[in-house]
Amino acid sequence: MTVCGMSPTVWIPFYKMNLSVYIFFMYFCKMKIRSVIIAFLALSGMVFPNNVKGEESQDSVRVLFIGNSYTHYHDLPDMIRQLALRAGVHEKMNISAVSFTPGGCTLRKHLENPELIKALKKGGWDFVVIQEQSTAPAMQTESVVRNVYPYAARLDSLARSADKNTRVIYYMTWGHKDGFRNPDNPYPLAMTYEGMQDRIKTSYLEMAYTTGAMCAPVGMAWKRVREERPYDTLYWPDRSHPSRLGTYLAANVIYATMLGRHYQTSWTADFDPELAEYIQQVAQETVFDNRGLINVAMLHYSKCIFALRITFQQPSSNMAVPAESFTIFVMPEVSVKLGAMHAPERSSMGERSVCSHTS
Repeated sequence: MTVCGMSPTVWIPFYKMNLSVYIFFMYFCKMKIRSVIIAFLALSGMVFPNNVKGEESQDSVRVLFIGNSYTHYHDLPDMIRQLALRAGVHEKMNISAVSFTPGGCTLRKHLENPELIKALKKGGWDFVVIQEQSTAPAMQTESVVRNVYPYAARLDSLARSADKNTRVIYYMTWGHKDGFRNPDNPYPLAMTYEGMQDRIKTSYLEMAYTTGAMCAPVGMAWKRVREERPYDTLYWPDRSHPSRLGTYLAANVIYATMLGRHYQTSWTADFDPELAEYIQQVAQETVFDNRGLINVAMLHYSKCIFALRITFQQPSSNMAVPAESFTIFVMPEVSVKLGAMHAPERSSMGERSVCSHTS
């Protein structure tokens, strides 16, 4: 569709335009003064030249991480941020993270931290990622019910009471390489890797089911990599914490859970490209082959950016100014198509936008 000598249609974010600005835009649009329109849009922050990186135009996705050394090792939040920044145009996120990750900390202990409580009550988080101490969810059912579930539910409640749009993700960890042997309270079901992993899996899924949250199944993906490629070391030498590759796996699983759909990213964390692609594939297949189990809906995330490539053309062929291309980034909010209010459905090339606003 050609409007005011511009082809194809230009989408403008409605929430960035007040009435006077909109009238000003329409006035110059009707005059078909191309250079003024482009200058106006650029000054309004609604058009960005091709050489501007996409992440600079995106609103930050705010993520609060609550955990311990399993989140702190190799800076898991930053790995997720790097994955997101280098993802495809429809999967890109600009993540801003805050972390509370003291070593060995339990969820119960986290609730004694006034700074964390303040951060939760302040709200404004798009996601809150919660990770319990590594052995607590692997203990006897009675112990988990008493020492884990109530504190997970309390953190979940604090996050959502401050902002009903906050999405809570429970970060399912993995069994220790040789299981867990507690000399003070031996529990046979957790004394092997397989037994410990099964207990952790059940406990994290119960946390998610009880609170209606999502679960990032890192432990499930971890088990698959152990079985398929045991020579790729996921463990730190202590046989408990993640190696850098283990953290890369965790980052991909959590990002897939956040995004809610398949993605491609060019960030390999300096691993061999084949290995990085394998880890990305395992992470995404684990999430989306089990999305009913882990309470992840496809395409659930709505704070995506619609990136539309448009070309400005002259209204008549006898004008010698060359056409130029720009990219407009549109949030999935109410938009204005030269006066008509509706949600954007198609890109300038006639393709349906991929970032659907679903729940």
